Amino acid sequence: PPGGWFRVTATGRRLGATTAATEFYLADRRGGSPPGIVSGWEWFDLSGLGTVDAVQFDFSGSDVGQFGLNTPAYFAMDNLTFTAVPEPGTGLVVVAVAAAVGVACRRRGRR
Repeated sequence: PPGGWFRVTATGRRLGATTAATEFYLADRRGGSPPGIVSGWEWFDLSGLGTVDAVQFDFSGSDVGQFGLNTPAYFAMDNLTFTAVPEPGTGLVVVAVAAAVGVACRRRGRR
């Protein structure tokens, strides 16, 4: 319908807390013409969510009936890219193990 809209909201989560949220309109006819309905691949930048351990996707729209949203709530995702960031404690364990192995090797070499 004219003036209708449908959007997905991505919310970043880190240790159970919200980091940030960003929205992407899959359909947006609030401004009239052109209709603004996504029919191909579009870029949805999630970098504003910051460092997260989970991303939650929620849907909302203007076509709501007695039982909630009438629009099918799904989308396709491709080429998701991310940078893995090790947990701070993990780095310390790796350093401690490397140091222990180094000490063990030195002791063997002296015998």
